[in-house]
Amino acid sequence: MPSQRNLYFTQLTKLRLGFPLHQYSYASHNNVPIIMEIGDVGYLFDGTYRRLFNITKPPDHPFNQTYGVPDGFEQFNLEIQVCEDAFKPEPLHTQNVSILPTESSSKLDPSCSYLPSDTTFTFKCPANQGGIIIPQTQVRREQTPLQDGSLENYVHRHCQNWCHFLKRKTPPKESF
Repeated sequence: MPSQRNLYFTQLTKLRLGFPLHQYSYASHNNVPIIMEIGDVGYLFDGTYRRLFNITKPPDHPFNQTYGVPDGFEQFNLEIQVCEDAFKPEPLHTQNVSILPTESSSKLDPSCSYLPSDTTFTFKCPANQGGIIIPQTQVRREQTPLQDGSLENYVHRHCQNWCHFLKRKTPPKESF
């Protein structure tokens, strides 16, 4: 039987809405959630994302201060398009899951940017497995129209150096 983490990942990946993490990771210095952004170089450990640095930010940017940046770091410039309300605060679910109406869910205002705390949902899943995620507020989505191969070339040029950097900067229990 697959673990809850693997089930969560495999089911929600089918939505094709990004990379589903089952829990946020938190920066140890001030408990602020580290949310993945375009340009992040990092790794997944135990279902959480760990950012090492961001290639679209300068070396002195706060994203690049925790671990620093690799030797020979070159910032990569690209256009990032932001959609502030990409997903409404309502359940996102795989095709084999359906939402059954409840008194509180039927009263939801579709223009509302947050999910009231007393909202309840009931789901039905006739299959063995299904995936559901319920954002509490509107979800921001970032994307880039980059399709010219420049990012791929950049990654190929720097990947080996990043791997050495990763091995030097990760805690022993997370070593690769």
